Amino acid sequence: MIRRSILLQILIVSFLTNFIFFVSYSLADLFYYHGDKISKNTEWRGRVFIKGTLYIDKGVELKISPGTKILFKKLDVDNDGVSESLIISSGTIKAVGERENPIMFTSDEINKNWGDWREIQINHARNIHFEYCIFEYGEYALHIHFSEGIIRNCIFRNNADGTRIGNAKLEIKNNLFEKNIGKALNFTSSKLIISRNTIRNNRDGLFVFEKSGETIIDENNIYDNHANIKVGDFFQGKLRIGKTFVNNTLDLQKEISIEKLERPILGAMPNIKDAYIIYNIDTDGFVDGGLGIFNNVAYIPSFDGNVYEVNLDSGSYLKILVNDFTDSVPAIDENNVYILTWDGIIRAIDRKNKKIIWLDKFNPSLKDDHRMASPILYEEYLIAISQGGHFKIINKSNGKVIFDAVFNGEFRATPLIFEKNIFLPSVTGDLYKISLKDFNIHNKKFDVNFYSTPIVYNGLIYLLGSNGKLIGIDVDLNIKKYLELKGHFRYQSPVVFKDKIVLFSLDGYIYEISSDKIDNYKKTDYIFTATPIVYDNIFILVPTFQGELVFFDGVKTFNIGNFGEIQFSPAVYGDKIVFGTRNNKIYAIKIW
Repeated sequence: MIRRSILLQILIVSFLTNFIFFVSYSLADLFYYHGDKISKNTEWRGRVFIKGTLYIDKGVELKISPGTKILFKKLDVDNDGVSESLIISSGTIKAVGERENPIMFTSDEINKNWGDWREIQINHARNIHFEYCIFEYGEYALHIHFSEGIIRNCIFRNNADGTRIGNAKLEIKNNLFEKNIGKALNFTSSKLIISRNTIRNNRDGLFVFEKSGETIIDENNIYDNHANIKVGDFFQGKLRIGKTFVNNTLDLQKEISIEKLERPILGAMPNIKDAYIIYNIDTDGFVDGGLGIFNNVAYIPSFDGNVYEVNLDSGSYLKILVNDFTDSVPAIDENNVYILTWDGIIRAIDRKNKKIIWLDKFNPSLKDDHRMASPILYEEYLIAISQGGHFKIINKSNGKVIFDAVFNGEFRATPLIFEKNIFLPSVTGDLYKISLKDFNIHNKKFDVNFYSTPIVYNGLIYLLGSNGKLIGIDVDLNIKKYLELKGHFRYQSPVVFKDKIVLFSLDGYIYEISSDKIDNYKKTDYIFTATPIVYDNIFILVPTFQGELVFFDGVKTFNIGNFGEIQFSPAVYGDKIVFGTRNNKIYAIKIW
């Protein structure tokens, strides 16, 4: 008994000792100083500080876990103005992060600048792997010679040079190179596969020093650099470049031939939020409503009781207090913004002085306030309907009510105007048609529930029921087309894309429909939550409950995220996509 007790105590002490050691190792910061060396297989996680030159021996593997931050302290040992904080490796580095948890190689200085650290220099190594990594504020960032491996889904920004590569065999795919003051992607005499990268806003975008070797360069976006593509003074041979979006080829040297694309390649960037986000704005509530845009200004409602007026160029914003929630899209003209809130009040607010010009109140509604129909503008009219069916046409300048009616049913869909008629579908299956000439009313009953706004396609009005029934009618409310689809639909209106109707269901179906038949459909794992937007007939962008933005070009999909649950449609401003999420943020992203 005594021996067993002693043995048990020894085991407990041993376990606790190992446990404490493991916890302290996994949570403690690691520090390396000038001249330190890694001579055995090592894993980094958490924060790693490097001050000076760290060596990694040949045959050693350094594994870097997702989310690790490698922080370089600036150190100029020989007073030549160049930082000696760097890694020199003859071993294998495997730095594989995750899209939501990338690995950072960055400066530890308070005021960060390029050249705070020198480089990660890799010589005569195999199977190196950098994925979902961010390299910033270095001098050369990745400096690779006589080595093989992968550089994929990484960001190189705010360095002098993003890379220096010679006599290497690498796959360089889906990376973003931006804001490097020297050469972004710089190589010579190598066997590289360079594809689906975006190289923008650098001094020199793609630079080849002497020889391209057996390198293949295809399907990249290279634009807005001081020199998009350049070869050195000692370059020999011909630099042949495949399909590339490049916005300036006038200054291309005679040694360069290129297959120029007129449009950027979609998805040619790493799937990391850092690659896409231009700016984001924190609010104190869900951003559940859609946004309205006029010129370069967006109006975006939040559940903190404000509508955010955002300058889409700069990201600066003001708050307009409305003292209630709204999840409808504000209507906007050159003078005013019109906001309908859950309490049934519609306000016309002067865009210059933010003062209320007029307001009007709808009848109290017993319906759930969530997902209101949005007010819309037509000539001098503001047109709006409450959830409970109180419908008004108001003179937008002075607030005078032109037409007032109460319809039976529950209304969630924003009205459609077509051929001087207003079409109002209800959750209970009623469709009302109101003439804008004489305000006569006609209605028709359907055996479906309508939550989404109708669309016009090939001269017909198409209504989508929540049970997947797609009905095409003429202006006299006669049924002309009828299709039954799999899946469930709520607020996801159809869109017209490349001369077809395209639909996205709550349970992940994507449908492509011509005038009278289903051309194609497929099932995905997404929960599509709102009406998609069509970007210049190049792709459709649709938000999901999971917080992803899904791009569909008619053939394939790809996604970026996770931004937080997205309940309403994004909006387009130039090359920006703007949207709000249920993690209380407004995002502006750049898609290429």
